[in-house]
Amino acid sequence: MTTITQTSRVLLSGRADHNTWTFHQTHQCVCTKPADALRAHHLKITNTLPKGWKDLGVALSRGHGKYFFRGNVTIEEGLHDLEHPDVSLADEWSYCNTDLHAEHRHLSQLEAIKLYLKGKEPLLQCDKELIQEVLFDAVVSAPIEAYWTSLALNKSENSDKGVEVAFLGTRTGLSRINLFVGAEQLTSQDFLKAGDKENIFNADHFPLWYRRAAEQIPGSFVYSIPFSTGTVNKSNVVTASTSIQLLDERKSPVVAAVGIQMKLEFFQRKFWTASRQCASLDGKCSISCDDETVNCYLIDNNGFILVSEDYTQTGDFFGEVEGAVMNKLLTMGSFKRITLYDYQAMCRANKESSDSAHGLLDPYNAFLSAVKWIMTELVLFLVEFNLCSWWHSDMTAKAQKLKQTLEPCDTEYPAFVSERTIKETTGNIACEDCSK
Repeated sequence: MTTITQTSRVLLSGRADHNTWTFHQTHQCVCTKPADALRAHHLKITNTLPKGWKDLGVALSRGHGKYFFRGNVTIEEGLHDLEHPDVSLADEWSYCNTDLHAEHRHLSQLEAIKLYLKGKEPLLQCDKELIQEVLFDAVVSAPIEAYWTSLALNKSENSDKGVEVAFLGTRTGLSRINLFVGAEQLTSQDFLKAGDKENIFNADHFPLWYRRAAEQIPGSFVYSIPFSTGTVNKSNVVTASTSIQLLDERKSPVVAAVGIQMKLEFFQRKFWTASRQCASLDGKCSISCDDETVNCYLIDNNGFILVSEDYTQTGDFFGEVEGAVMNKLLTMGSFKRITLYDYQAMCRANKESSDSAHGLLDPYNAFLSAVKWIMTELVLFLVEFNLCSWWHSDMTAKAQKLKQTLEPCDTEYPAFVSERTIKETTGNIACEDCSK
């Protein structure tokens, strides 16, 4: 990983020489929770602009522009599949410029594309290459809608309605969503909605489930529990996603991601069933999760608990529950600790404020003020008349107040990432009357 010092030297050298510099950097970026991270590989490009201008920097994903993929489909085919109600496009992306003319500003990007392709709005300016790729994605992804429909009709496949949503997203910002339950029955009502910024295509990022899948080993699923910032940090759903590659090779570009969201209770039940099946196989699983002396956990690649016998531990960091075991996993290399930095954080700061702080610093003034206050209260008690203003003095001690303000600050905090090359880790940890 490139250190901050190394990065600074490269940037400063580029500024001094007025040159364009490029360098590779591997870094971690925060997802939904402070200790949840993605590993990203970026190509940094920096350049010093003419005098009086700010420096310009661009970060591109490693391999950006290395592969160029375009498929040929007819406009009729593409329009037919774009008309399907389960298809949507990233409304913050600029497929067509709807700001040039007032009559186009009310259009969504999908509506603008349809009008452009039908030739009904000659004044619309659109990205022809991007739209051609959108049409191709719409055509090649259409069969999955039929597959989802067949699953929904086959009640035996999802009899307990554990799987609630299936979704697909392509590199052109096209999305397909299929509900296996009624919209009013969804456990997570906000998922994939306009307000769920982390899980839809935005102007500045792909959905979280897409990014997670793209960073995993091809062919593997990544599971996550949505993070809530509320006081009770619990969720009742699990999201699973995997990437779709153009070719069956490890370095092939990711062209789409597909996934499902299911009830947490359904997912946990499937895990316990699978663990029992493993235990029933001769010699395959020597330890059974049904054993009362054994605690079984399923954790994600950032060390957060997905499944536990204690339901309240779901979503907790594994190190908080089993600190010794987590430390052992770190020692053996199954997990590694990284440090995340936030250079745009806001920290709370306490500032003292008082109109007469000098009265507290001078014992004589403090004593005099106390005597006057006692006499004032005594007179008020006797005559029931407000004489406070007669006895008031600027030297009266006033309680200092602590004002909390937010100030810009740099923060750092730890995160943990699993080492994907290690398939299995075994070991024992000695404790008082147990073995871990």
